[in-house]
Amino acid sequence: MPAVVACGSSHTASISRRGELFMWGLGSSGELGLGQWSPLELAVPRQCLVSTRIVSIAAGANHTLAIAETGALWSCGRGRDGQLGLGTNMDHPRLTRIPTLE
Repeated sequence: MPAVVACGSSHTASISRRGELFMWGLGSSGELGLGQWSPLELAVPRQCLVSTRIVSIAAGANHTLAIAETGALWSCGRGRDGQLGLGTNMDHPRLTRIPTLE
C-alpha cells in the first residue's frame, strides 16, 4: 500500500509503508532510477532497489529525488543542467546518492 506519491511530467514515484521505492511511466532520461536508458516505458510499478529505506520523494519533469531514513539524498534522471547534484551535467539512469550532502 503506498504511503507517498510524487508525479513528474511523464513518470510517477511511490514509497510503500515499508520504505520501498516504486517507479513507473516514461523513463527517457533515467528518471525511473532503474539503471536503464530509453526507451523505457513501464505501465506497472517496478521496485527501484536502493540500499536504504526511503522516507520522502520529489519528482521534477524528468528527474527524481529521494530522501533516505538516514537523511541521505538520492537522485536520478535528467541532469543536463546540474539539477541532480552529482557534480556533472549528465543524465543518470540509476538512483545515486549525492555524496556532498552527507
